[in-house]
Amino acid sequence: MKPRRSWVLVLLLLFCAFLEEARPFTSDEEADDAAEDEESYLLEEDDMPSATIVSDTEFISEGGGYLPVFLTEPVDSFVVKGKPAILRCKASHALLIYFKCNGARVEGTQQQDFVDPHTGTRIVECELNVTRNEIEEYFGKDKFKCECYAWSGSGQIKSQPASVDDAYLRKQFESPPYSMSVEAGQSAELRCLPPVGVPPPRVYWLRNGAPLDVDTDTLLVSSEGHLLLGQAKLTHQANYTCVAENIAAKRLSEPASLTVYVNGGWSSWSSWSAWSECHSRCAKAGQKRTRTCTNPPPINGGQPCLGPAMHKMDCNAGCPANRQMDVALYIGLTVACVVIGGLAFFLARLLRRKGRDHSLYSMARNEFQPEFFPDQDKKLSLQPDVTATSVPACYEYPFDPKLSMSRSLSEHHYDVPHLSIGPAQPSPMSPTPSTSTQESCSEKQIHSDSENSVVSGSSYPSSDSTYNVASESVRLPKLESGNVARAAVNARGALLVLPDAGISMSVPEGAVPKPLREELYLAVLDEDRFRPRLPDGITQLSAVVTCGPSSASFNKPVILQFEHCAMLHPGAWELSVWASDIEDSEADGNPSGKEQLVCWTRVLTLGSETINTPLFTQLDHAEAFIVTEQLRGYVLAGQSCENSMATKRLKLAIFASHPGQCCGCVRVYAVEDTKAATKVIVDRESLIRGYLLDKPRTLLYQDNGEPLRISLEEVGNEWQSKSPSEHQEMSFRDVWNSQGNARHVSFALDTGFGPSSTRSYKLQICQGTSDTRQVFRIVYDGAKQLVSSGSVTRPLREVTVVSSGHANNVTTDSATLRPFRFTRSLRKQLCQCLDPPNALGNDWRMLAQRLQVDRYINYFATKASPTEHILDLWEARHREPTAVTDLLNHLRVMGRTDAATILEAQLGPWL
Repeated sequence: MKPRRSWVLVLLLLFCAFLEEARPFTSDEEADDAAEDEESYLLEEDDMPSATIVSDTEFISEGGGYLPVFLTEPVDSFVVKGKPAILRCKASHALLIYFKCNGARVEGTQQQDFVDPHTGTRIVECELNVTRNEIEEYFGKDKFKCECYAWSGSGQIKSQPASVDDAYLRKQFESPPYSMSVEAGQSAELRCLPPVGVPPPRVYWLRNGAPLDVDTDTLLVSSEGHLLLGQAKLTHQANYTCVAENIAAKRLSEPASLTVYVNGGWSSWSSWSAWSECHSRCAKAGQKRTRTCTNPPPINGGQPCLGPAMHKMDCNAGCPANRQMDVALYIGLTVACVVIGGLAFFLARLLRRKGRDHSLYSMARNEFQPEFFPDQDKKLSLQPDVTATSVPACYEYPFDPKLSMSRSLSEHHYDVPHLSIGPAQPSPMSPTPSTSTQESCSEKQIHSDSENSVVSGSSYPSSDSTYNVASESVRLPKLESGNVARAAVNARGALLVLPDAGISMSVPEGAVPKPLREELYLAVLDEDRFRPRLPDGITQLSAVVTCGPSSASFNKPVILQFEHCAMLHPGAWELSVWASDIEDSEADGNPSGKEQLVCWTRVLTLGSETINTPLFTQLDHAEAFIVTEQLRGYVLAGQSCENSMATKRLKLAIFASHPGQCCGCVRVYAVEDTKAATKVIVDRESLIRGYLLDKPRTLLYQDNGEPLRISLEEVGNEWQSKSPSEHQEMSFRDVWNSQGNARHVSFALDTGFGPSSTRSYKLQICQGTSDTRQVFRIVYDGAKQLVSSGSVTRPLREVTVVSSGHANNVTTDSATLRPFRFTRSLRKQLCQCLDPPNALGNDWRMLAQRLQVDRYINYFATKASPTEHILDLWEARHREPTAVTDLLNHLRVMGRTDAATILEAQLGPWL
């Protein structure tokens, strides 16, 4: 019994011990739960504290908890090519993360949370996709912005705002780089303003397609993106491309060619050659030395060396000769001079004695001031190419520059009453070169010593008795025919005009360097030998115009203006400019005495220009403008483009002869439709006393191989043509590739009928079988032996070719033909406004477009001041009174009120 009781007692003790341990555990757990219930509460959103600083990692709330901390905040982002922008946000100690965009909470964002295994911290992250549609549908004043909010039981914080924009990069550069030429050793700048883009693009350069290393290539890229070149070298010559790139796209500009040229330099003179021997009795010995343009040679279109390449020195030592022959020759010459001098003295005394017994009108007396005639009598010379109906007498006297001229050239000189001149004969096609210092009486010579002068020239004498005094002005070498205008031009510029030929040359202000004064001339050449011998298919479209001298140098180009006869239909013409050094060709002469042709070279094909092209050509409807710094002979030519048929204008003119010369003779001319070409035939008809029957008319002539047909058709019943046929033709080659300036055919009418009869007929001119033709109605009056026009639109009257120019007294209306409208200061202000490129593009480029001179805009882009050259060309093209008003309207349409205000302030608001 005792062992069993012991085991029961042990079990009771163990059960009591277990109950004692379980009671305090249960009461501690219940106490903890009660404490938690008392301390827990729910924070409202309005009561949450805000923390906007990311670095507050140990910020503790008043209740003892931790505020959220941003580990990643959203940053500015862009929508690229339709891909949405992604905003990321990450925070620790946060229970919730969400985004607010433009003040409104964005719903539908998904968040992810995890616990950092190292620190045991809860981390929550969230992403937001912003599409292009959401950006485009937002119309707020500010940009599209979003903030990230992180919330926990201790409070919430807000991140920094992040803007979202649509990324793009436009295609067109604000100012692309332009090709340019720079002299070796000089500085240069290739400007590049990138396209507008968001975000702003990064600018860098490519050289021949490879990235440019500015460290090794001795080049510098400015902060604006321009490529700067301190000293140009031949190694810098390449094609440069400006590249603009951002996250949206990459844009490449057109390659700009940088050409580095080297001007030629003379080598040292070679040693003098040995003296040459005398090969004849009067020959002179001489020696020479030479130099070459190789130090350095011209490279990449550099200027050639100036000055002669050969230096000659003559020796005046006498050559061996027969002394006895020389003595006999000298004695004979002395005796002849004495005899001739005595005879001249005797005749002079006799004539003076007879002059005292005659009346005033029986003979003119030669009692002018003796200083005008130091050692020779009055000489009568006939002008080889006059344009008046009757040939005037021209008196020419030598001029001694040492003697002052006290009498005015405009003083009236009485005609010699007994002087009679027979009918003039036509001048030969090739004029005889002048061998003296005297000029032809019809050549215009003007000195432009005044500031901003207008110089006009004409080949017509102003009266039948004029005195043409020789002077030391610049002369066109060996050119005796054609209109010539001359001027001494300084830095203020001048305008040389040939009004009868429709030709002018504008020398802008500042073109001639200070303090130089250039002796310039402008001439139109009407001799057939000056016409270029063009290849088959190419036709001449303008007169042959020359200007010089070729040695003249300018700071900026001059503008040569002349008329052309091309019908400028799109895609019809391939036009070209041909040039020749006419004064050099003429000065060389021809020892054989035969006529020497002028050599012409094609210098420009319109549409194929490069930055190295020596000139710029602007074509208007009926005029051409050549902008050049080289004074030479120029002519415009053209041919039909492939698969097209070009058309040019012909001027048709009909002349008849005066009674008693060639009764019933009618001549039909077909020349280029320009004033210069018309003047040539008018001048030549005046030599044979021809008169114009009707107003010249225009006929369109196509490049179709058809000849020009002229038919004389009967209107009455009694006339009969003397010609082998009533129809005559000018072949297509004679018209399209003509080598003459006065192409014509002649009809001779039979005048062997009653003196009281009147015959009528009509003249029809057309090309081939075309229905387009010109018809002239002509009447022959047998009683008056006169051919006249039978047109019903004009009275039947004789139209005689007379002189319309004034050779000695030029007057020009300054109100309608001023050289320059703008002062130098006004030009400078306009250039400062329009030269710098801007984002709107309404700079000099838009001005060139508005003025329609943007056919090859790179020409102006290579100039230091594009606006200045555009205004120079505008001055030459627009001489009408409303030109300034039109320019002002262009500036206003461009949106350049600043430039328009400057123009109005200088010239007045009444423009």
